[in-house]
Amino acid sequence: MSALPGIPEVPAPNRPSGAAKRLDVQGLRAIAVVLVVVYHAGIPLSGGFAGVDVFFVISGFVITLMLQREWFANGRISLRRFYARRFLRLTPALAVVVVATVLAAALLSVGMATTAAQTGLGALLLSANLVIARTTGGYFDAPAESNPLLNMWSLSVEEQFYLLFPLLLVLGWVLARRGGPAARRAPLIITSTVLAVSFGVAMLVTLRIIVHPWLDLAFGFYGPAGRAWEFAVGAVIALVLPVFTRLSASLATAAGVLGLALVGVSAVVLSAATPTPGPTTLLPVLGTALLIIAGSAADNPVSRLLGTRPMVAIGDLSYSWYLWHWPVIVFAGLLVPNSPLVILVAAVLSLLPALASYRWVEQPLRGLRPGTARRWAATVGGVLVAPLLVVVLVLVAVGQGFWLPSVQQYRAQIIDRPGHLTQVAGCSAFAVPGQPGTEQCTWNADASGPPAYLLGDSFADHLSEGLAIAAAEANAAITMTTQRGCPWTGVDATFESLGTWEQGARCREVIEAALAAVADQPAGVVLLAFSDHYFTGDDFATADGSGGFTTESDARLAAHAQWLRGAVFDLEAAGHAVVLVRPTPNFDLDAESGPYPFEPARCSLPAVVAGDCGQSIPESVAADRQAGMLRVFESIAREGSATSVLDLWPALCPDGLCTTTALTPYTFEDALHLSTSGSAAVAPQLAAALVAG
Repeated sequence: MSALPGIPEVPAPNRPSGAAKRLDVQGLRAIAVVLVVVYHAGIPLSGGFAGVDVFFVISGFVITLMLQREWFANGRISLRRFYARRFLRLTPALAVVVVATVLAAALLSVGMATTAAQTGLGALLLSANLVIARTTGGYFDAPAESNPLLNMWSLSVEEQFYLLFPLLLVLGWVLARRGGPAARRAPLIITSTVLAVSFGVAMLVTLRIIVHPWLDLAFGFYGPAGRAWEFAVGAVIALVLPVFTRLSASLATAAGVLGLALVGVSAVVLSAATPTPGPTTLLPVLGTALLIIAGSAADNPVSRLLGTRPMVAIGDLSYSWYLWHWPVIVFAGLLVPNSPLVILVAAVLSLLPALASYRWVEQPLRGLRPGTARRWAATVGGVLVAPLLVVVLVLVAVGQGFWLPSVQQYRAQIIDRPGHLTQVAGCSAFAVPGQPGTEQCTWNADASGPPAYLLGDSFADHLSEGLAIAAAEANAAITMTTQRGCPWTGVDATFESLGTWEQGARCREVIEAALAAVADQPAGVVLLAFSDHYFTGDDFATADGSGGFTTESDARLAAHAQWLRGAVFDLEAAGHAVVLVRPTPNFDLDAESGPYPFEPARCSLPAVVAGDCGQSIPESVAADRQAGMLRVFESIAREGSATSVLDLWPALCPDGLCTTTALTPYTFEDALHLSTSGSAAVAPQLAAALVAG
């Protein structure tokens, strides 16, 4: 019987006598963690991230049930004891993972270290979800893949739930006890209200019916308010549990089968393109709810399956495995890029630190009972203070470049780069000379020599520092307006990064407008600099003349050459000299793209200190790859009357070897673009072109 008259004792089905946990719930934890790990391991399971939703429902159920039993037994809730238990249950293992991950990130990737330390600090202070939203961006965005503590977002959401929700439950039970019969359902009413409001607003925000930055933060993917309804579903089941314990075996089995099916369907149907949390999030949430309900009723095969020894064993490890799997996967991918097998093996091997953490951190500390408030304070300090100091120290050290000039230079050129001159000045992306808002796009405006103009894409941007220096040396005013992010061509084309056909059309309109605007300017030198990378890849298509599109290299290049020839000759007719800037050597974007990858943001601390954070490619190989555009440029220069080709390759490829450290320690900032120091280093060649033009 309950300690409080009139309150029924809550049964504890599906667990052996004296057991402290429901075996079927532990099995459900196993399903949740396996879904997440499989998803992160790269196995085709597009909705595996829904395992987190399963965890949320379980947490709401377990915590509410635990608090309810304490209230029914004692007539009160010791919040201090509750928070202390949650702290000892979660924080020690989390702190170990955070410290290990932050230290590993600082050693293995200077570029990753700042994000890891910021996220680790957030995790220790129960706010990793908010930090990640502000620093890393969306869960499915590319930067998220390189945050080794990305998985901490869900733990912070849970901890935020643990902070606030017990207070609402206590309020409900106090009202139920003091308010008479009419208030007996206060806990259920409060919880149901949280569920309804959280779900309703989350749907409005996720489906973009309501749009506001703060609502996005609170109710979006990482938002605690937008996830509260998932916890509340589990809490409602706990509050009305006696109703479900009376279900027949057949109904319990049906609920279990349907619940298992819903969770399974969610793992297959959900994807990065699914609005989350959204209507489809109901699949894993309701599936988990049905499985909990089934396990709360009569014995049934689904709950027995969840309660088997292997499932329970994985469920016991679920917290530690969830903590460790993602950092191990990220570091494995960093050390051995673009290897699906390595990622899969790393996901499995992450069980080893998880087992160690479970055995020597989780289990010994979760049962610790310091007793007095002073001892509790000492315990909290011992568990939390040292990790906080380590993380803060790493964050400061990384920010200061470890007080090493080589690392400081690396950070300035690669990690903390502010953007090229045109980008910083707001003269990049859809900029047209002479239009309002481009007044700041002319440098050395008071010069008396012939003016110069720069047009192009990001390959024009990365010349802007050098051209500003060159223009001053040549006594020329230079106007630099670029169309960054656009394939720099007037040919009808499609390209996946443009997003929509309308965006592609907008690119062409801006390019044509920029050319027309320069043609109307006083006669001078026009430099056209743009990437040939579009024409060497297979995801860029140009119109084929018959209403379709083609990715055939020669056809694409021929169409572009015809357009470019007309554009150049129009500029010549307007009195301008034209300089076609040969695209700089292209390195491979990553190891999957080719044998000459340059990913400087992935450089390790020892490599940066040793000056070994670079890449080289034989000039003959690079020239063969990029021969097409050079042939086009040379052909147009031969046909034109005032057109020349500027070739920076002799400076960038000394002795027949193109290298990312040709002129400065970081001549290139990535596989395609010069850094700000690299741009400045080619100023003499650019100045000669301005004078000769």
